[in-house]
Amino acid sequence: MATILEVFDPAMCCSTGVCGPEVDPKLVHFAADLDWLKSQHVDVRRYNLAHQPGEFARQAAVKDLLTNSGTKALPAIVVNGVLASQGRYPDRLELAAMAGMQFQKDPAPSTCVTAQTRELIALGAAVAANCESCFEFHRAELAKLAVSTDDVSAAIDIAQRVKTVASDNIRRLAQPRPGRKDTSSACCGSNAAAVPVEIKTRSKSSCCGG
Repeated sequence: MATILEVFDPAMCCSTGVCGPEVDPKLVHFAADLDWLKSQHVDVRRYNLAHQPGEFARQAAVKDLLTNSGTKALPAIVVNGVLASQGRYPDRLELAAMAGMQFQKDPAPSTCVTAQTRELIALGAAVAANCESCFEFHRAELAKLAVSTDDVSAAIDIAQRVKTVASDNIRRLAQPRPGRKDTSSACCGSNAAAVPVEIKTRSKSSCCGG
């Protein structure tokens, strides 16, 4: 048997309540959820106390509810003649359960790195690498994403401070120390001369890491 889900709304200006100068966002979401139920082949029927009082008298469960609790018990949700909810608008998950369906909410994002955060990180890396074209590219991308100038300035400041501290540490290590012996036997760049390096000129519309 097909599921019949009936919604008995309190008195409203229209059948859904999503009209007038001040629309309740809960009603907007609820209307969208009912449309979703209809798309899943659920027979959804909705009644407004101001315009269809006869339907409230027809449905025994709702009639008893109004007799015992008054209109404060509305909205009421009746599924196949059985009262399923009263006094509030259930969300899509609850509606699906009432209709005997399974509905799974969209999973939470697996990462907290947004497009804005990614571009701020890339801008900081460009500062650390002294790459002018990368810096201009990512600054333009941040502008497209409407990232505030304060956030951009903060990212640049942090990157610059990190780079300065690292540079100062290297400079300090480079200072001659009496009695210090060089114990290193190799260098990461010791074979650099044997490897040809291709130097490319990049425009400001691209990024080295792109």
